[in-house]
Amino acid sequence: MHLTIANGSGGGGGLSNSGTTNISNGTFVANSAAGSFGAAINSGVDGVTFRNIIVTNSVGTGNCSGAIANGGNNTDSAATCGRGSANGSMSGTVVVSAHSRTTAE
Repeated sequence: MHLTIANGSGGGGGLSNSGTTNISNGTFVANSAAGSFGAAINSGVDGVTFRNIIVTNSVGTGNCSGAIANGGNNTDSAATCGRGSANGSMSGTVVVSAHSRTTAE
Protein backbone atom coordinates (compact mmCIF):
# COMPACT_ATOMS: atom_id res chain seq x y z
CA MET A 1 0.00 0.00 0.00
CA HIS A 2 1.22 3.52 -0.80
CA LEU A 3 0.31 6.55 1.32
CA THR A 4 0.32 10.11 -0.05
CA ILE A 5 0.13 13.14 2.26
CA ALA A 6 -0.33 16.35 0.28
CA ASN A 7 -1.12 20.03 0.86
CA GLY A 8 -1.00 19.87 4.67
CA SER A 9 -0.06 22.92 6.74
CA GLY A 10 0.99 23.68 10.30
CA GLY A 11 3.92 22.62 12.49
CA GLY A 12 5.04 19.73 10.31
CA GLY A 13 2.52 20.22 7.51
CA GLY A 14 2.32 16.54 6.58
CA LEU A 15 3.35 14.91 9.87
CA SER A 16 4.04 16.25 13.34
CA ASN A 17 5.54 13.43 15.37
CA SER A 18 6.12 13.24 19.14
CA GLY A 19 6.82 9.50 19.44
CA THR A 20 8.69 6.80 17.54
CA THR A 21 7.28 6.36 14.02
CA ASN A 22 8.22 4.12 11.09
CA ILE A 23 6.89 5.05 7.65
CA SER A 24 7.25 2.91 4.52
CA ASN A 25 6.10 3.36 0.92
CA GLY A 26 4.81 6.93 0.95
CA THR A 27 4.93 10.36 -0.62
CA PHE A 28 4.87 13.77 1.09
CA VAL A 29 4.22 16.47 -1.53
CA ALA A 30 3.41 20.22 -1.40
CA ASN A 31 3.10 20.49 2.39
CA SER A 32 3.91 23.72 4.29
CA ALA A 33 4.87 24.97 7.74
CA ALA A 34 5.80 28.30 9.28
CA GLY A 35 8.83 29.00 11.44
CA SER A 36 11.51 26.37 11.95
CA PHE A 37 9.21 23.36 11.56
CA GLY A 38 9.78 20.99 8.65
CA ALA A 39 7.20 21.71 5.97
CA ALA A 40 6.51 18.01 5.38
CA ILE A 41 7.72 16.35 8.60
CA ASN A 42 8.48 17.72 12.07
CA SER A 43 9.85 15.00 14.34
CA GLY A 44 10.46 15.04 18.07
CA VAL A 45 13.38 13.49 19.94
CA ASP A 46 12.25 9.87 19.45
CA GLY A 47 12.27 10.22 15.69
CA VAL A 48 10.88 9.00 12.40
CA THR A 49 12.39 6.23 10.26
CA PHE A 50 11.69 6.38 6.51
CA ARG A 51 11.86 3.54 3.99
CA ASN A 52 10.86 3.99 0.33
CA ILE A 53 9.65 7.57 0.91
CA ILE A 54 9.50 10.58 -1.45
CA VAL A 55 9.51 14.06 0.14
CA THR A 56 9.15 16.90 -2.39
CA ASN A 57 7.86 20.37 -3.25
CA SER A 58 7.43 21.57 0.34
CA VAL A 59 6.83 25.27 1.01
CA GLY A 60 8.64 26.89 3.93
CA THR A 61 11.78 25.98 5.82
CA GLY A 62 12.63 22.71 4.07
CA ASN A 63 11.10 19.27 3.97
CA CYS A 64 12.09 17.97 7.41
CA SER A 65 13.13 19.00 10.90
CA GLY A 66 14.03 16.92 13.93
CA ALA A 67 15.24 13.33 14.28
CA ILE A 68 14.91 11.54 10.91
CA ALA A 69 16.50 8.11 10.28
CA ASN A 70 17.22 6.59 6.87
CA GLY A 71 15.64 3.15 6.42
CA GLY A 72 16.73 3.14 2.76
CA ASN A 73 15.57 4.03 -0.76
CA ASN A 74 14.27 7.55 -0.03
CA THR A 75 14.30 10.81 -2.02
CA ASP A 76 14.33 14.32 -0.52
CA SER A 77 14.07 17.32 -2.86
CA ALA A 78 15.39 19.87 -0.34
CA ALA A 79 18.17 17.76 1.22
CA THR A 80 16.83 18.60 4.71
CA CYS A 81 15.75 15.14 5.88
CA GLY A 82 19.30 14.11 6.78
CA ARG A 83 19.46 11.12 4.47
CA GLY A 84 22.05 12.00 1.86
CA SER A 85 22.95 9.08 -0.40
CA ALA A 86 23.20 6.32 2.23
CA ASN A 87 21.20 3.10 1.81
CA GLY A 88 20.17 3.83 -1.79
CA SER A 89 18.66 7.24 -0.92
CA MET A 90 18.98 10.50 -2.90
CA SER A 91 18.84 14.18 -1.95
CA GLY A 92 18.38 16.96 -4.47
CA THR A 93 15.78 17.65 -7.13
CA VAL A 94 12.75 15.35 -7.14
CA VAL A 95 9.94 15.78 -9.66
CA VAL A 96 6.51 14.22 -9.09
CA SER A 97 4.23 14.25 -12.15
CA ALA A 98 0.46 14.04 -12.30
CA HIS A 99 0.87 10.35 -13.12
CA SER A 100 2.80 9.62 -9.90
CA ARG A 101 6.01 8.73 -11.70
CA THR A 102 9.17 10.06 -10.06
CA THR A 103 12.62 10.96 -11.24
CA ALA A 104 15.57 12.21 -9.27
CA GLU A 105 18.55 14.14 -10.56
